[in-house]
Amino acid sequence: MVECEWAILCDSVFRDEHKKLCLIGVFTQISTRSVPSAHLHAAVAAKLTGNPDERFQARIEIVRPTGGILSDSAFESVVGANGVVEVVINLSNVPLPDWGIY
Repeated sequence: MVECEWAILCDSVFRDEHKKLCLIGVFTQISTRSVPSAHLHAAVAAKLTGNPDERFQARIEIVRPTGGILSDSAFESVVGANGVVEVVINLSNVPLPDWGIY
């Protein structure tokens, strides 16, 4: 079974010339000063571990301050031969319709 070792929300993720993940602007929550608004760009980087060549499905949810799900994105991938897969999900124009912390 695939498990998430870590997941980090940040402004941007890229790989350098040595293929290392580089994360810029790490943060833990999204907030807004006015509504409705939008968060123009963010990214989630995650390290997942499991059995080599294991196929899996995963999802990312953005939860409204009121408790409902604002955004729900699912994806499929395969664990690498070393038992690890690093996933990067880019988020664009995430609507922020409510006051509070997302």
